[in-house]
Amino acid sequence: MSQIGEQVYFGITDYVMLAAMLGFSLGIGIFFAIRGNKTKTKFEYLLGSRQMGALPVALSLFATFHSAISLLGTPAEVYTYGTMIVYSTIVPSLSFLFMTVTSVPLFYPLKLTSVNEYLERRYNSKFVRILGTFLGIISSMSYMTISLLSPGLALQTVAGLPLWLSIVVIGLIGTFYTTIGGLKSVIWTDVFQTFIIFGGIIVILVKGSYDSGGIENVMKVAADNGRMIFDDIRIDPRVRHTVWDQSIGGFVYWASSGFSQSTVQRISSVKSPQQANGIYGLGIIGLAYLLREFSGPVTQLTYSAISAASAPLTGLFFFGAAFPQAEVVGGLFGISVGLAVNIWLTLGSFMYGARAPRLPLGTTVGCSSANTTSAWAVARNVSSAATSPSTGISGIMRSTTKTITYFRTDKEFSLYDLSYSWSPVIGVTVTVIAGLFGSVIYRTLSKSPVTSDPALLFPWAKRLWCIKDIALDSSKEINVTKGDQELAVITSLKSYSS
Repeated sequence: MSQIGEQVYFGITDYVMLAAMLGFSLGIGIFFAIRGNKTKTKFEYLLGSRQMGALPVALSLFATFHSAISLLGTPAEVYTYGTMIVYSTIVPSLSFLFMTVTSVPLFYPLKLTSVNEYLERRYNSKFVRILGTFLGIISSMSYMTISLLSPGLALQTVAGLPLWLSIVVIGLIGTFYTTIGGLKSVIWTDVFQTFIIFGGIIVILVKGSYDSGGIENVMKVAADNGRMIFDDIRIDPRVRHTVWDQSIGGFVYWASSGFSQSTVQRISSVKSPQQANGIYGLGIIGLAYLLREFSGPVTQLTYSAISAASAPLTGLFFFGAAFPQAEVVGGLFGISVGLAVNIWLTLGSFMYGARAPRLPLGTTVGCSSANTTSAWAVARNVSSAATSPSTGISGIMRSTTKTITYFRTDKEFSLYDLSYSWSPVIGVTVTVIAGLFGSVIYRTLSKSPVTSDPALLFPWAKRLWCIKDIALDSSKEINVTKGDQELAVITSLKSYSS
């Protein structure tokens, strides 16, 4: 690092390391592009010929869902609001176990290239597939936009590059190696970057702890400043972080990733179920630069932006795979209601919702004013504060508190004050309930039988509804009784064993 006045910038060694990392990522894409340039098919490009190993795919999924948003946003979230967010880092393990009995056994045997193929087959509607594709693009672009902005702000801080240039460089490199190399390039680049992530975290933990007087002193300082919070069990859904919203909301949020194109494409790329991209480059680059005008912690922005579209879409997938009663009219009604409710609450909370009170600022002894300000803006606020290097930390706090209404437990209840952590739960639940209601009403009025292809249901759902996989001609039906309910199950030409 080189120091100019109070600001610390990249030195020659830092630039060499940065260039090496970006160059190696490009090299992986070029390698796979050259290696398969004459024989590459859609099957190889999109699914890696279904010959990928479990370990690289697992590391790729980690890198996909743990980007700069986590690296910058989570520490800032802890510093600003305390450690209750730690519960949301534990529940992903439960969510991934949930995927082993839902996403993997459902999608892998179907040999899908696009996750939205499932929607067309399950609801027998091209329109539902197009709608799912559109919402998937919106959700993916929302996530990648924030993912691209975060490292762009970091590079602006430490390298002194203009924000637009940082975003363009990172975005074009990622777009390039993804485009030319296909899924294999993406997976192996993710593996490389995962090691970089863990290496950086280890170095920061060791160096930071050493400079701060050891782990015990770090924990003591955090506790003295009120940041060690693990026991908030209030049932008020307006409280930003509690055991309940972080556990339940976090579970649903991460379980939703099991129905995303990123996950299903990687699941479909492995050799067997036991081991078990879209390219939006220029659009994401533009959106990432525009997002700098929105304020709020990056973790909240990510949760809210993704859940607004992905939670109702996840509800549509879950509804179709868990309930043989699901059909196109009910599905469209359910996702319409789910989208309306989630978008309404998301926009309303940003516009009118009260903000959670922030913890008092900690000491910045030993940090230069300029660098402290820039790092604070990068990690915490994704806001216009990042463009005001002359403003100190206290200045940022004064400028933001003038226009923010802070949440109080004695405040009159408002849906706009609901914690953002409940957004995934609301979206999925409303979609499933509304979809089931719509399907029952439609089938009652139209007097149409309950029909479903067993291959398009969760294995546990088939056991629940007493539906068996029986190889019959597609024009035949079997009647299955569940209590007093008769299900007319139309089997597919190519059924499979669960």
